[in-house]
Amino acid sequence: MGEIGQTFIYHRKQYRYLTGREGIDGICWWCGRVFTSKRRRHCCCPEHTTEYNRHFEWRAASKWALERAGHKCEECGRPEGYRGGVGYYCKSDLEVHHIIPLNGESRFYSVLNCPCNLKVLCVECHGKTRRKKDKVTVALGCRQEVMELR
Repeated sequence: MGEIGQTFIYHRKQYRYLTGREGIDGICWWCGRVFTSKRRRHCCCPEHTTEYNRHFEWRAASKWALERAGHKCEECGRPEGYRGGVGYYCKSDLEVHHIIPLNGESRFYSVLNCPCNLKVLCVECHGKTRRKKDKVTVALGCRQEVMELR
């Protein structure tokens, strides 16, 4: 088992240890259960793959945070609207904010993408949060959960 945050190569791709169980064939990266499969997979079942991605993969985690917030800003309650762009390139005015900042860490797969560390904010509230001298105080339970995952 690897150290949380450390990178490793698995089948010619670079990964980062997020649960400590990554990189071992036949061990579920989410629950640690031993499984057999004819094809290469990281988790023992589709539900565990979904949970793993929801907690660590940026696209899945940010989408889940938006759904959890009901597509509204969690600070002011403003509903989702759109600014600029056409079709596929249409941009939302809601952004998903990391409460504990990434500080240069990769956003794609990260321990800091866990649901308790993500907050949905409109562009204005997100700007106010970034300008504050003191970072947003995180609930002790969330901070402890993130630190345990690291």
